[in-house]
Amino acid sequence: MTLNASDIRRHLEDDSHITWVLAKRLLADTMESCVDGRGELGIIGTPGGNAGEFLLALAAAESASGQTIDAARVPGYFEAYLSAFGRFYMHSDTHALAHLPNDLLTHAQSGETEAERLGNFLRNPPAELSGRLLDELIQPQHIGCGHIKLMLTRPDDYGVRPELVRAFLDAFFRSLWAGAEVDFVVLEGDHQEGAVVNVVVEGEVIGETPIPTITPRVNGKQMFVNHPQAVNFLRKELANGIGGILPVQVQPQTLLTTIEELAQKQLGHTLTALAHGLPLFEVRFSNADTPPQVSQLGEVA
Repeated sequence: MTLNASDIRRHLEDDSHITWVLAKRLLADTMESCVDGRGELGIIGTPGGNAGEFLLALAAAESASGQTIDAARVPGYFEAYLSAFGRFYMHSDTHALAHLPNDLLTHAQSGETEAERLGNFLRNPPAELSGRLLDELIQPQHIGCGHIKLMLTRPDDYGVRPELVRAFLDAFFRSLWAGAEVDFVVLEGDHQEGAVVNVVVEGEVIGETPIPTITPRVNGKQMFVNHPQAVNFLRKELANGIGGILPVQVQPQTLLTTIEELAQKQLGHTLTALAHGLPLFEVRFSNADTPPQVSQLGEVA
């Protein structure tokens, strides 16, 4: 069942569904979550969350520079990225993880819900299982983020080499198990999104601009939540700072332009795959004290 403007407006009239964060704190203190509507907390949404943005930056750096990034060095670049930019988010879901081999799943024992049970297991698996788990977790059928899975299975559409996706997934889980400040979230249940919502604020986003995080659950339904302005601000920060991380030679503005172009292409493919036919809304905030304007932009083609 789709959501309409009134549904979204009533949802956002409740202050408990909105938390304001300064743009300059987004990298250090607030993770970029996926646009997925199954989460329960307020999010700054972008396809694939931080994981999608990291892979986007790798692919854009290759495209803009004409140089190939050695997949074997991705773990080192990922570690440097974490040191430079702070917290990091990636999610999976119970559907994908349920396809892991049964003899591995028998080690997942504690948790009040299936998502909690699988999440506890994958955040701290027995050391002797780590090699097999890594082999399984880079397989498409075990990737619970639709955006990341599409990157791996449709490389020509997404402009990302599969070797980079697999190398990143390996690096992420190794870092998770080593105690790095990364967040691995397991979402539960089916997709029930009834709309795609672009969250914007008045004016240009600078470091002192308050950005509203939004909870995606709406009266038992869900909505995809995307923050294009906030994410573009973060991409500028990333393009200016990634030169000391990646080995490619490219000017920050050239890299940013390539990131933005590739991001639009990827967003289009992901929305078509996951949200085809859903109504597309803009939610525009003027300030924290005024209810946002909600307007329908059309439908996802």
